[in-house]
Amino acid sequence: MVHFINSMRISFFSILLIICYNVNIEAFMPQTSNGRAIIALSWDGVVADTTEWRIRHGINAALTTWPQLTASSEELENDNTWLENKMLAIAPYLDGNASRMGDMDVSKTVEFSLLARLLLEEQQLDPSIGKIGKYSSQYHPQGSHKSISIPTIRSTRPLTVGEVQANWREYLFDTTLVRYPVVDQDGKKCNPIPTLEKNIIEQESATTKPSLQPIVVDALASSISSSIIITVQQDSDQRIAEETLASDSRLSDFPVRVFCENDISRDIEKNLELYVCSSWKKLQEMQRCRSNDSNEKNLPQLSLASWTSSVDQQNQAANSPFINVFTQDDLAERLSSRIFVADPS
Repeated sequence: MVHFINSMRISFFSILLIICYNVNIEAFMPQTSNGRAIIALSWDGVVADTTEWRIRHGINAALTTWPQLTASSEELENDNTWLENKMLAIAPYLDGNASRMGDMDVSKTVEFSLLARLLLEEQQLDPSIGKIGKYSSQYHPQGSHKSISIPTIRSTRPLTVGEVQANWREYLFDTTLVRYPVVDQDGKKCNPIPTLEKNIIEQESATTKPSLQPIVVDALASSISSSIIITVQQDSDQRIAEETLASDSRLSDFPVRVFCENDISRDIEKNLELYVCSSWKKLQEMQRCRSNDSNEKNLPQLSLASWTSSVDQQNQAANSPFINVFTQDDLAERLSSRIFVADPS
């Protein structure tokens, strides 16, 4: 298993900070009493409810990428609740692992596709079809289900939701890449990520956009600050975020700025006041970098969004000296009650 990890070589702010596109950001930014002005909000989960949207596109892309899933495609039309429930429970643990594939700009939805592929084959080993009970009724098909049209060579039980949650990041993500390749025109087995990315982009361009978080959008619309920015994980998500935000009439007077986290600008790092994120993995990486930073007082407040994270992740954040847990009401209050003072310089 190969881990593409360079986080220890990157400064704390290079994980988060964003490019200004030749705009002097300090020119339009009011100053707070501590000299900071920027609040950064993660697009995924914090501003938009992207989970169900990615689940839907992830399943469709998996069915398109692997033709052997044809039987599952027909059966899922009548009963896909079990699969969506499983993916919804595992979603907080999908932290953009696909971006580890070198310089590829890979959508987070790719992970959802790989997860769907794994769960569909795991369903072959599940004997509890149609059973009742708290777990079976939620995470297993209630009618007849063949899962996939290829035989399995495994004789063990399927992985539970909890086992997938605990092992996805360290083991199962890399395992799915090896276990489920795609075959090119020459019959050669290839990494499935480029094909998945292509199919996902085609679907996202032709369908509806993610729904926005109502409380957060209302808070943005009523905020007195013009220095709030939205960050996306990949360049491929930036266009969707911009179009979705622009289509909401509540934000017609709000200067929405969307930037990719991979684009870095040192010009604005000193102005970052607060970062609210849905990815516990990213906040952990930033916390490790913060622990090694001698100028801790100049670092922004890190906050995990409670409405898009698991209870386990929230408990870990609550025990961290560097990370807070933010509710939607906390964020709305923070955006509406900030007091600005004149720049003493």
